[in-house]
Amino acid sequence: IFGSFFILYDTIRTPVKRKKLLNQMLATLSFFDIVGSIAYAFTTLPIPEENYLYGSKGNDKTCMAQGFFIQIGTIACFMNVSISVYYLLT
Repeated sequence: IFGSFFILYDTIRTPVKRKKLLNQMLATLSFFDIVGSIAYAFTTLPIPEENYLYGSKGNDKTCMAQGFFIQIGTIACFMNVSISVYYLLT
């Protein structure tokens, strides 16, 4: 998470860096990596208590919210592929 925060900070720090396509893709990758990592960090906490899992304290809504943010975090994989194609073509 800290690495993604640093990359995000470094790529959007100045207007010159923000205009470069590579930096925009790196910032997007870092943002979605942070979102997905935070969602994974909650582990079983948002899962409904009736599932009898250790540490589950949530309900159906919190479980759905965690699932949503984990799925949003998978965008980082697609951004990684986009960056690879960018390097291949340039």
